[in-house]
Amino acid sequence: MVLLTVIFFEGWCGINVKEQVDKFLQSKNASIIACGTCMNIRNQKDSKECPAGGIEDLYHLITESDKVVTF
Repeated sequence: MVLLTVIFFEGWCGINVKEQVDKFLQSKNASIIACGTCMNIRNQKDSKECPAGGIEDLYHLITESDKVVTF
């Protein structure tokens, strides 16, 4: 089973985040974690579909992944 997790950080500004979230969530094996700091700065609340995360979440995702793609 392939799991896809996406973390949105501030560098993603300028893209249609709602559109990207909808695309990723079409796969039942996908999950999305938003940068908690970025959400706080923008007075945004986390949700079931897009919970807030932090550096600890990023660390666990990287160390537990077979492959990591950054861009």
